[in-house]
Amino acid sequence: MNRNTPIQTLPKPPKEYDQTYFNSLIKNLGIHIYNQRIPGEMVGSSVMLLQCPRSGYGLQDGMVWADGDGVLKIVLQGQVFAPSNTIKIKLGTVTVTT
Repeated sequence: MNRNTPIQTLPKPPKEYDQTYFNSLIKNLGIHIYNQRIPGEMVGSSVMLLQCPRSGYGLQDGMVWADGDGVLKIVLQGQVFAPSNTIKIKLGTVTVTT
């Protein structure tokens, strides 16, 4: 949620529920859900990223990925990433004679 967006409060419940109250409640819930999806500054004391991508390949601008050393990186506009695979093969013994 954008921290510059004021927090929307829900209407106080009346003694008797009527159509006006429910309309107001639905409107305020809609505003709250909309505000949760507005991009903007985020403030927090910690972040936990689960299953963070290990390459920027296939990610959109602004998305986060972790390199081989676990350093977080952001995909910047215009960056191009190629798909990559790592293959390790054990060949056995190699003898070199000179």
